[in-house]
Amino acid sequence: DCGSTSICQVFEYHANGSLVIAGSGDVAYTEVCADAATGICPCNEQHEISCGDYCISALSECPVQCGEQEATCWEESFDEQGMSIGKDVCRPIAEDCVRLCGANALPCGQGADLYCLPSSMTCPVVCDAVTQQLCIVENFNANGEVVSTSETCVGVDASCPCGQGALTEPCSWTDATTGLVEQYCVPESETCPTQCDMTTNKICVSFNYEVTGEIDTTQASVETCTPQGETCPCSGANSRLCIDEQGNDYCQAEVDPCPLVCLSTEQLCVAQNFDLQGAPVD
Repeated sequence: DCGSTSICQVFEYHANGSLVIAGSGDVAYTEVCADAATGICPCNEQHEISCGDYCISALSECPVQCGEQEATCWEESFDEQGMSIGKDVCRPIAEDCVRLCGANALPCGQGADLYCLPSSMTCPVVCDAVTQQLCIVENFNANGEVVSTSETCVGVDASCPCGQGALTEPCSWTDATTGLVEQYCVPESETCPTQCDMTTNKICVSFNYEVTGEIDTTQASVETCTPQGETCPCSGANSRLCIDEQGNDYCQAEVDPCPLVCLSTEQLCVAQNFDLQGAPVD
């Protein structure tokens, strides 16, 4: 009998901290008397904490109660997995509430643009919108594969740098239609493609061949700019110049004959050869 004091319901918990559910489907509880002096109900000492006149799970925190002359601010924190676990905090004035970064949090940006990231991350690079440009620097391994990238700022008129395992100077490509120049980086094992004025030139590619007609993969191909109307210089080892039916010239292995090209007044005939047994042969 609690007499004039209130009867309280104290929730019951399993050892793992989960609530016990009664057969009726409701949360199981034990009835106890409120504190005679304060009239406040007690909490489950093992699994709850008191937040003044009510109880919450011990795994949580009581809501902050700021003074009349204080501002309630949100402070963003992160757990070990990088999940946000922010909470309310008190600050003297509301202006102090701008993006508060708490435990395991990394402040990024400045002023009104300040924000928080998990401390396991890094803040992205922010360049001056007027005087700088953002560059993505690629790093290559010995196989010519991109293994990592980083960000950096350079002047608006400067070239973006190339990273580790890349040619020191970036390659350039000019859009023939717009005239815009795009720069990019390639592994140090490669060379920049040849850039030709395609209004007056054409690009010729010359490979080095083995005497058997296979491309010599140990030697790099060579690209050259050749004036329109002139034939490509087939400067690669064991290569020869050929011209197709449309008049386009190209280079191929010297061991292979160029295809026969007939005049406009002629027709192409294919003669089949046979062996002594009458079987067709190439």
